Amino acid sequence: MTRQKQTDRFTFIDRYRAWAVIWMIETHVFNSFLVGFWRDRPVFQVLDFLNGLVAPSFLFLAGFSFTLALKQWDELINGGAPLWKQVRRYLLILAIGYALHVPHYSLRRLAATLRWHENQLFWGVDILHCIAVSLLLLLVAALIVRKKQLLFPIALAAGIAASILTPTIRSAHPERFFIAPLAGYLQRLPYSIFPLFPWAGYVWIGSFCSFLWSEARKKGREEIFFNVLLIIGAGIGFTLSLAITIRFGRSGQFSLNPAHPLAFFLKAGLVSMILALFFLLDRLHRSSRQHLLALGQESLLAYSFHIVIIFGSLWTAARHSLDHYLHQRLALLPSILMFLGIFAITWVVTGGWRQLKTLYPRASRWLHLSLWLAVLIFFSL
Repeated sequence: MTRQKQTDRFTFIDRYRAWAVIWMIETHVFNSFLVGFWRDRPVFQVLDFLNGLVAPSFLFLAGFSFTLALKQWDELINGGAPLWKQVRRYLLILAIGYALHVPHYSLRRLAATLRWHENQLFWGVDILHCIAVSLLLLLVAALIVRKKQLLFPIALAAGIAASILTPTIRSAHPERFFIAPLAGYLQRLPYSIFPLFPWAGYVWIGSFCSFLWSEARKKGREEIFFNVLLIIGAGIGFTLSLAITIRFGRSGQFSLNPAHPLAFFLKAGLVSMILALFFLLDRLHRSSRQHLLALGQESLLAYSFHIVIIFGSLWTAARHSLDHYLHQRLALLPSILMFLGIFAITWVVTGGWRQLKTLYPRASRWLHLSLWLAVLIFFSL
């Protein structure tokens, strides 16, 4: 299979991720800027529930893409170059996650204010931390198990366990026994909103689904697989929505804690259903238009860029961010305009970067390294 054909075959992943990026920007803009008056309305509660599918989508897709990096399985499990390529990639994601949490411009000031036993912004576990550590744990498991046929059923079991064990782990208050940099990976704490329990479960379940997908592709049953995934995902979504409504009342599915196992499996079902829909729609309508794909292909840049614009970071301290000045102060129309503006800027930046990488790969690599070097120098002054 040629590189072009292979790329076309997997565009459904990039399309889903691209729409998840747009969805994510809308979520952050409305959560940050929309005035509180709108938050009490039923329509916002429905929107809030739908926005709650954004993080599971990214996590599930991170796990689903994991098997694409396992083509050189023997080299990977024997410590070859493919292993270290993935390790570097996941460590880069982790480093960006921590960089976005840097509260000061100075390394000396950061080191002087950090305390291992205190929950501080820098120790916060965000979605990038969760993705990176979840995938690193999958790599470790691959090195231990050494067989794909064992690795991914174990990943499925771990994903289910991550959700079921979440209430027990939280009730045990792990922050009492672990230092802050580790406790945030186990328990939702101030600044740590994506602990491994339950969020890593989406990554690991996504990797299992991807393994089944790869096996189906080998047998020429790819379309059958996604039809089955669509039916199973829709069935889980419908069944659990009904169960939640009966158990918690009409508004239960809109107010259920994301850490609750019912909410976890409901969203896992819906996310898998959406992925299947993107695949099937991609097969039915193979559009040549690629204008949104850059958002999916450069989702890490899109995430980092729009986070800096809205919430600030090393470059724009939080007290000078848009969120600081406009927090829940905008009416509906200005919020929509703000969303469209931030989306447009992010789209242009990611598209430009993708074009640069495609047309001038060597120059883009040097630019990437130069930017990181500039950050380190600036941070060390």
